[in-house]
This record gives sequence, structure tokens and C-alpha cells, in this order.
Amino acid sequence: MTMPGFLAAVSAPLVTVATAGYDRRLMLCAFVFLLALANFLAAVAPDYWLVLVSRVMVGITIGGFWSIGAGLAERLVPPASVGRATAVIFSAVPLGSVLGVRAGTLIGELAG
Repeated sequence: MTMPGFLAAVSAPLVTVATAGYDRRLMLCAFVFLLALANFLAAVAPDYWLVLVSRVMVGITIGGFWSIGAGLAERLVPPASVGRATAVIFSAVPLGSVLGVRAGTLIGELAG
């Protein structure tokens, strides 16, 4: 958890500047794809180094997603709803952490 968090903090401004000329919708789709790929790599990793590579990918992807997602709400909803929309966008990380870990544990227990 430490490495992806650190990389997200470092990569957020770098990714924002590097992708400034690209369509934000395209970048969000690319980040979702990269996040799915990184999680797939972690799931099938036969050794520690591939897990480490996947966590680096997660950190960079999350940093890019956060930097784009921060300004996304104001473009999607009326001005009165920007605060709520921003909260919904950023609620995915804690919800995914809390619910995803529990769901993964349950699935693992059921699957043996």
C-alpha cells in the first residue's frame, strides 16, 4: 500500500502535465484499462517482481486518475451539485478498499 500511495502522489502532477493535450475521457478510459491490467498481473504473478511491477502501475494509474477526476465533477453536473459529485467520484477508493477486501475474502473462503 505504501508504494502505490507514494507513486500516486508523485505521478499525479506529472501525469497531468504529460497528458494535458489529450481528451480527458480517453485518458480516464486508458487509466481504467491500465488499472485492470495491473490488478490482473498481480493476480497471476508467479513471483514477487511481477507483483511489484503491478503495484507501480497501480500507483501511476491512480495518480493520473485522481488528477483528472478532481476536475471532472464540475464539468458533469450543475454548479449546485459539484460538491456531491466530487464526493461520489472520490468515494470509490475507500469503498473499493473496504468492500473489495471483504468481498475478496468471502469469495476466497467460498472457493476454497
